[in-house]
Amino acid sequence: STAVDFAYAIHTDVGNSCVACRISRRLAPLSEPLQSGQTVEIITAPGTQPNPAWLSFVVTGKARSNIRHYLKNQKVSESVALGRRLLTKALAGFGTTIEELAPSNIDSVLKQTQIESLDDLLAEIGLGNRMSFMVAQRLSDNDELSAVDAVEESNRQGSIEIRGSEGMVMSYAKCCHPIPGDPIVGHISTGRGMVIHTEDCNNIAEIIDDPEKCVSVRWDPDVKGEFSVELRVELENQRGIIATLATTITGCEANIERISTVERDARFSIVNLSLNVRNRVHLARVLKKVRLIRSVLKVTRVKSRKVRKTIKSGQMVFLSGQIPLVPETMEVVEGGIEAQTHQVFKNLIAVCAAAGGSLAHAAKLTIYLTDLGDFAAVNAIMAEYFTEPYPARATIQVSALPKGVTVEIDAVLFL
Repeated sequence: STAVDFAYAIHTDVGNSCVACRISRRLAPLSEPLQSGQTVEIITAPGTQPNPAWLSFVVTGKARSNIRHYLKNQKVSESVALGRRLLTKALAGFGTTIEELAPSNIDSVLKQTQIESLDDLLAEIGLGNRMSFMVAQRLSDNDELSAVDAVEESNRQGSIEIRGSEGMVMSYAKCCHPIPGDPIVGHISTGRGMVIHTEDCNNIAEIIDDPEKCVSVRWDPDVKGEFSVELRVELENQRGIIATLATTITGCEANIERISTVERDARFSIVNLSLNVRNRVHLARVLKKVRLIRSVLKVTRVKSRKVRKTIKSGQMVFLSGQIPLVPETMEVVEGGIEAQTHQVFKNLIAVCAAAGGSLAHAAKLTIYLTDLGDFAAVNAIMAEYFTEPYPARATIQVSALPKGVTVEIDAVLFL
């Protein structure tokens, strides 16, 4: 067992407020396994809460169930709070507020949606399962105001402010890494809540004007927390240059999450960094210090990466390998080989459409699997997306794909 298991064994409140531990009088990670005869001191702090990552190392049933119970209740309360903010903004477009709604209208909508209470309805909105604009239109009982006029009026009333403390129902897109100071937009992702993107993010360019999928948001002037950002540094190879780069960045009070190096040739290298910064001003200070390093040739912020790519050659279109990433969040879809395969085909459909074709134009598929035993499942799912005759396909077993990924498919289209 671990210190977290021990903390929950003492009392649920001790486990919930645990922040650190001392094992045999030395500071140790909460995940470190305990040995017989050791002394354990649990360090707690008011206002803290369980970390979802604890579920990956706790071993006792009591700790696991208490963590899940707390996180579930927390997600419900956070989704209600976010749903209230989204519905308030949407109702403003119809010239009303939640407090001014007629009880009969609320009861009617709850009955239509088969939801028991207003809080449950707000939670559904906060989780992205129901569109705030559509719910607001029903609640206000206003069919005369057009969608365009309602959205314009809603935007005139102001944007939703992002405070950085919204919790599990709000996340920051890993494709564009928004930080305070960036112009942003909120994408409502079904089951996940709101995902914050930069306004110029490639992955939401096609839906940014859709009021059912995106809402106007802005940073709260007092936003708190640290936000992830990616940098690309081109430099000359010198002894100790990576250490100098890391020291310079940490000297600016920025934390390095990840660092990797790609050698371009014997003289030059490219360093990819993932940092935590407070805002754009903080990032600008980091960039300024890094540029002063003599060996650094160029430093740029990596802002937005397209998930999908195509290469055209005459009537042939080559689609790059698609993995089961959800485009809006840049995270691997949850579930086994079936869920991952469906997501891969959804991504392929989007790529085909962007190239001016469809899956019906596919001449060949190449399927990469970490386990060839999954081919039968992939083949069965493929029948849902293609009609006979199926395109030619080759299956290749690979030792590894990106973390958590079990299938990748690339395709050749003939338009």
